[in-house]
Amino acid sequence: MDKKRLNTLRRILEYSQRVDVGIGFKDLKDGTEIFYNGEKEFPLASVFKIPVLMTLYKQQELGILSIDDYYTIEEKDITRDTEKEEGSGVIKELKPGVKMTLRDIAILMMIISDNNATDIIIKLVGKENIKKTLEAIGVTNTIASVTTKDLVFSKKPLNVKESNYSTPRDMIKILESIYKNTYLTRESCDGILDIMKKCQTGLNRIKKYLPFGVKIAHKTGSLSGPINVVNDSGIIFTRQKDYVLSVFVTQYNTEVNEVSKFNELYKNTYDAKLFEVTQDFTLKAEEIIANISKYIYDLII
Repeated sequence: MDKKRLNTLRRILEYSQRVDVGIGFKDLKDGTEIFYNGEKEFPLASVFKIPVLMTLYKQQELGILSIDDYYTIEEKDITRDTEKEEGSGVIKELKPGVKMTLRDIAILMMIISDNNATDIIIKLVGKENIKKTLEAIGVTNTIASVTTKDLVFSKKPLNVKESNYSTPRDMIKILESIYKNTYLTRESCDGILDIMKKCQTGLNRIKKYLPFGVKIAHKTGSLSGPINVVNDSGIIFTRQKDYVLSVFVTQYNTEVNEVSKFNELYKNTYDAKLFEVTQDFTLKAEEIIANISKYIYDLII
């Protein structure tokens, strides 16, 4: 990479001062790779739902279940935070007894990041099988089996090792395995890509500055609190070539980094200071991701 392009990337990363940034990129045509903090472990937030979806399709290939199977939503499947009324998705708004196919539940998990849908899929495929998926792909620094109930509704700050986490290098390997169907069949991978292309979140992240007509199959992730997280990972399809890109942005919030302080703030839904810190970070982090994405696109196209 020439000095001019290195300086461009350096300016983007300087803009990200006071936050941790991880970048993974691979050109799927010629194999060119770019990594920044490629071996560093980052909280995945909802990006962990990609391996969960892959495990669902693996279970179908093994004949254990079918994505066309119906599942009846039970009261115990619905987690709500009664104090804050939060939790992404629509399943929390449904009455128990509703029947949905596993594919539809998986779609909710991926395109609107429904947390209850995610935990249903995790329950059905099993945490050990998610671990087997990651082992079979060959990633060694990734955990993707902590439920969203434990992540989102925990009343204590989580460090990286207590959450789902990965490295930029591992995430690139996971995405590449979908593109090249090295772990799952082509049919399964096409089904996964079809769902990931429908993602409705993260309009201001990887796809923000990409030209009209560029397709992206991706999953975003966000967390706020003592650890603020804004992520986006996906496969980008252009007329010239396809590539994978994963960007993790994490801020360890100095305003709420003590357990006692965080728990006090958490009780107050409208705490102005926490909202200000989180909101500023989210806007900044999304712009970092968008600029990195634009830089990568201009670099290879």
